[in-house]
Amino acid sequence: MIKGNGDEARKLYQQAAKISSKDGCAIVAYANFEAKHNVSKAINVLESGMKRVPMDEKLAQALGSQYKKVGRYDEARTIKRKSIKI
Repeated sequence: MIKGNGDEARKLYQQAAKISSKDGCAIVAYANFEAKHNVSKAINVLESGMKRVPMDEKLAQALGSQYKKVGRYDEARTIKRKSIKI
């Protein structure tokens, strides 16, 4: 198995997420990377992303999934419903 440089990957994901202003894909990718190590950090990334790109369905779905992982079921339901309306 090849192991990469996690710190370098994190830095590149952060840069991509900062550049992304109209599409949440890079933000979701960065959050997915963080979720492997720290779900709270992933939630923070996604919540910030939702403030920047509030009408992004992928961001809303990803945030709902992370909320569910940590037992925040009401918030997960609310954001998942929002993603359906988007």
